[in-house]
Amino acid sequence: MSAQRRSALAAAAITAAGAGLLGMPATASAAPASLYNCTYGYVTGSLGHKGAAVTYKGGANDYFFGSIDCQRFDNGYVYHHEGPIVHAGQTSTAWCDYNAKVIRVFYTAA
Repeated sequence: MSAQRRSALAAAAITAAGAGLLGMPATASAAPASLYNCTYGYVTGSLGHKGAAVTYKGGANDYFFGSIDCQRFDNGYVYHHEGPIVHAGQTSTAWCDYNAKVIRVFYTAA
């Protein structure tokens, strides 16, 4: 294997490993967006509060949780909320408080 190919594989592995730890910026989209081996979509609660539903397609023994950074509309305060820990293939949904929007979506292996 050439040195160039090894470097490319190492860079891809580092990127893939770090993707689960780094927040991906939220974008307005009707179709689910994706994180490393995950998909997420924006959700709106019955009273208008915002959130994100994260589904991880991992191995049979993997657990994870989705989380979000939220920003308040009135004073710009940014805070973090975590969804429940669930088994791979299930969906973990995290919610912002009322009067706030989702600005970043994350998944974390548990």
